[in-house]
Amino acid sequence: MRKLNLNEIWISEQSNEGKWPQLEKELSSAFLSKTRREWSEIFDGTDACVEPVLSWQEVEDHPQNKTRGTFFREKGILQAAAAPKFSRSSPCNNIATSSTRKTLTQVLKEWEIKEN
Repeated sequence: MRKLNLNEIWISEQSNEGKWPQLEKELSSAFLSKTRREWSEIFDGTDACVEPVLSWQEVEDHPQNKTRGTFFREKGILQAAAAPKFSRSSPCNNIATSSTRKTLTQVLKEWEIKEN
């Protein structure tokens, strides 16, 4: 509430559904008062759960995504990495190494043969 310059009464009133329309107006007004970059700087280093909404062109270079290895490139194409990631196991990115492509008809014929 402090970072948004909103009245701290909202902390105690946040569960009051009758006041949600007013809270929505105040939040919208607050967020529209600054750019995404400005908000990122304001919330950087805080314990608030706030992250910018990134375009697909921006996600690869975002520091958090880089640190977590959220994306990788396969043959020049940006891909989302496997998730979740655990400390004792490292999921591989299951991108087929074969460039063989099949039509839907071919796949269905293979399934039909396996069924019989």
